[in-house]
Amino acid sequence: MQFTLSYGNGSNYTVGVERTSSPLQGAPAGALSTGSAIYYGDVLQVSYAASSGYSIASSGPASITVTGNVDSGLIYATAAGQNITYSVVYQSSNGTSLGSSSATYAYGTTNIVSPPGYSGYATPAAQTVPWDITNPKTIYFTYTPNGVGAQYLCNNKWWWNHEGKNKGITTTIYVNYSNRTANSVKVNVTWVQTISAYYYFGYTQTVKVSVGNGSGENSIASSVWASDTSSQRTETRTMSFNVSGLSATQTSVSYSVNCSCAADDPGSWSGNITIPAY
Repeated sequence: MQFTLSYGNGSNYTVGVERTSSPLQGAPAGALSTGSAIYYGDVLQVSYAASSGYSIASSGPASITVTGNVDSGLIYATAAGQNITYSVVYQSSNGTSLGSSSATYAYGTTNIVSPPGYSGYATPAAQTVPWDITNPKTIYFTYTPNGVGAQYLCNNKWWWNHEGKNKGITTTIYVNYSNRTANSVKVNVTWVQTISAYYYFGYTQTVKVSVGNGSGENSIASSVWASDTSSQRTETRTMSFNVSGLSATQTSVSYSVNCSCAADDPGSWSGNITIPAY
């Protein structure tokens, strides 16, 4: 009894059918194509080959003994994308490496890859990446230094006993960077000084700063706080230094600060200001 073979290649896989024996009809063994005549009792061998990047997830039987028409009820399969790992590289705007990781998704999918944040840098946007090759692939994220990076530097208090009121002056110093280039950075030092209400102070306050290869000083004159008042008063001074001669990978600049006045010397501080690689 004669029947018909019908099948087709599926999504991301191909099908092969071969007659291995025909005990009742004596039909020749060999490869068959869709539309071929098959006979009762024929034994068919079915193979499935996944496309590159895919694997067969499920399929019909590999061996079929013919009892009727053979079609997609017996010859079928599904193919799934294989898990592929791509490298992810995080770098500064001049290519300096900030770190790396990897991302693994199924081949043939499209995925959103999000970068982590790095201190001192603007975080780039996430990327929509197709998992479209099976060979190694690298996803790059480029970070640019923030326009301004803030960093607390030091906080000091001078206390003076005036008429038993135990009032005094508070000094706070901040530093930030701006204008980072491949070989320089601008360092800005802000000095904020506050005097208590009902208090006066007759001495000049001076801050001396050295940053990298730059130095300077600034003062608050005694006339600013020379008399009592019921209001707390604050004065602010700013000094800026363009530090040159840096390398693109350099991530710190040294500093020293000395706060002093005519009546007392509260001390000095030194250390490093953190800056981003360029």
